[in-house]
Amino acid sequence: MNKSVVLHLTSVLIGGAGQYTLNIHHNMLSDGYESFVCASGKQLIYPNGETVDIPTHQVSWLTKLKRWLMRRIIKISGGVDDKYAPYNLFERLDLCDPMDLIHALPQSPTHIVIHWVSGFANAKYVNALQKQTDAKIIYWMIDEACLSGGCHYPWDCGQYQTGCHDCPMTKSWFIKRAIRNNFLYKQRYIVSDAEVVVPTDMDRMRLEKSLLWNHHKWHKLIEIVNEEIFYPVKDKSALRKEFNLPLDKRIILFGSTFLDEQRKGMRVLLEALQKVDRSDAYCVVVGSRDELSVPLPYIRLGRVDIHTLAKLYRLSDVFICPSLEDSGPQMVNQSIMSGIPVVSFEIGVSLDIVRTGETGYRAQFNNPDDLAKGVNYILDLNKSDYQKMCINCRELALNLYSKSVQSKFIKNLLDSNV
Repeated sequence: MNKSVVLHLTSVLIGGAGQYTLNIHHNMLSDGYESFVCASGKQLIYPNGETVDIPTHQVSWLTKLKRWLMRRIIKISGGVDDKYAPYNLFERLDLCDPMDLIHALPQSPTHIVIHWVSGFANAKYVNALQKQTDAKIIYWMIDEACLSGGCHYPWDCGQYQTGCHDCPMTKSWFIKRAIRNNFLYKQRYIVSDAEVVVPTDMDRMRLEKSLLWNHHKWHKLIEIVNEEIFYPVKDKSALRKEFNLPLDKRIILFGSTFLDEQRKGMRVLLEALQKVDRSDAYCVVVGSRDELSVPLPYIRLGRVDIHTLAKLYRLSDVFICPSLEDSGPQMVNQSIMSGIPVVSFEIGVSLDIVRTGETGYRAQFNNPDDLAKGVNYILDLNKSDYQKMCINCRELALNLYSKSVQSKFIKNLLDSNV
């Protein structure tokens, strides 16, 4: 048993963010660490898997009033631009009491890992936990929420580099001032020796430019994918029969929850697919059940579980990721681990693992013509070159973000901060 005791903080236990937190937690357990997960300050998951409710103090009436007023002002003022994912506007509200968690823990943590914590653990909360436990604070980034005063994705805004003085996601002077004050609040309470884990080079570059974090130590680890769940197969026919998919077509896989979510680039993808008008292609869509206007035949499968998703990668020939602003997305990592080439834009993790001619095709940012060119390029490869690309995908993934890579990374990270 390792001597490190790790406490993970997360707002969610579902979705991509929640699942990634739990994956790290479980991997730490399998490597012999005492690992706990606190969800929203209300639940505590023990190393043995037992989940207990944390006795909590009621949120004060003043805090509730402030939150209600903020929501009303946001609505009255015309709202905020959702493309920035403005989930972090209530940074200065004390929604949880850190002492509730301290009293619930059976032992004091040596490390506290901060995951996706909007609406739960603000900078003051984390600061208080550190003072009570003397634990090492590690922010494990999955987006850029920790860099700014209000957004999770800055797009081309550089305000996080200078202090969020004039946030572009709103026209309201009141909200702009609140975002600026959120930034100053973080600046006041961020633990001075906190370290950061970044999943991509894009996140690293933004971190190094950030006014809040540019003097903090960082470590890079591409988001891990379980290679025992996501793996390639040589013969796709059995899986295609299982899903009643054509055996004689090239399968194009893509997915998104909402077609109109600008950050995910689905409208750009639909424009690109107009230029992939070929008789040998068939689309499989996961997540969205919206009707699509594309020249290709397709099937919509809606939401699927992780094991079904893994099968869909294996039976496909190419995965398209049209995201325009993202730290991932994780589907890129999963596809490449499954040995399936990826066509994507120059954004997020694609900058690290999508390599034109080697593991797929990296298109010019927000260029539907080049995205279509990439899809046609992959589908037009001869059998030998395509198989070589699939092998490259699997090998790259195993070398950069397999479970063993994460185990080694975690050991170095925790042991160096005991």
